[in-house]
Parts: sequence; C-alpha cells; structure tokens
Amino acid sequence: MASEEELTAIANGLAPFCCKDLHSGSCSIHVLKYFIKSMLIALKFYLPLNVVQLLLKHKSLRRNPQRTLYLAGKSMTRSSLMLSAMVAFSKLISCIFVRLYNRAHWTCVLWCGIATMPAALIETPDRICEMTLYILPRFFDALWKFLKRRQLVISLPFAHVLMFSLSLGAISWGGKTGNVKPMLKNALDKFFGIN
Repeated sequence: MASEEELTAIANGLAPFCCKDLHSGSCSIHVLKYFIKSMLIALKFYLPLNVVQLLLKHKSLRRNPQRTLYLAGKSMTRSSLMLSAMVAFSKLISCIFVRLYNRAHWTCVLWCGIATMPAALIETPDRICEMTLYILPRFFDALWKFLKRRQLVISLPFAHVLMFSLSLGAISWGGKTGNVKPMLKNALDKFFGIN
C-alpha cells in the first residue's frame, strides 16, 4: 500500500506509475469487466426510474401495454448502455495513457472525459439535453473548485450565488427552448411563470 505522500506524487505525475497499479491481468479484460459491472449498476438505477415512469403513464400502459413496456425497456437499456460505455471508454483511455507515459497526470482525466463523449450519442437527443442540464451545475461547481485549488481565481464573496445563478440560468434556458421533457417544462412554467 502506498503512503499518502507517494499517492500525492503519483497523482501529480511526479512518480512512475504503471498499468499493473491500476488492475491485474490484461487491459481488455479489465475494461470488459468494468463494462459489465457498470451495466449491472446502471440497470439497478434505471429499472426503478423506468418503473416510476410507467406508473405515471398508467393510461398508455392500459391502452397498449406491449408497446409501453417495450419503449420502457428500450429506454432503460439505452441509458444503461450509455453509462457503461462511458466507464469502459474512460478505463481504456486511462490504461492507454499510463502505458504510453508511465505516469498519472491531470491530462489523463481530460482525455478520459473527452473519450466518454461519443457514448452520449447512444442516447436520444432529448435525453442528452436532460443529461446536460443535470451535469451543467455540477460542472460549474467542479470547475470553480478546480480553479480555486490551482489558485487561478481569487475567493469571491457569495461565489456560490454566482454558481447557482449560472446553473438556474442553464435550466431556465432549457425550459425556454423546449429542450426538456414536458413535465419539467410545466414545473418550470409553474415556478417561474410563462414569459
């Protein structure tokens, strides 16, 4: 087990690091194992979510149960596959990066993030927009914390208010342009009013 100082040196790219430190066995087996594992975890998340949606669509479930169940299963499988592909791409790129440079570095995280982008194309355009609206506030928060850790920004009083405003602006924009599900658009209209 590495000490805290060694882990910090590895994370900062100052100490050598190899693929065997990430996993045992071949990289392809490692990626496949995580793909399957993340698929099972994603199904545990998306199955209850789709069951709740089926309960909300009880009229269409009574009218056309086969089609409604098929669409719910397709949606659940597509979303789970997308998350699993993101994990697999990320694991693959981290293995490739470590094999090429024999180091862990923050650019590895950047390349892993870029590599996961094509997995989003598995989803429907509507769901991609929903995911963007969900991720955007977390992105702003993570970006601010990253810049603060690197001392690239000064501490601003009420910076959390700015982050909240940016996040709420992004969600409101999604509601205004109609890039969200009707249920969320109705909630936004009731909360903010129709403008």
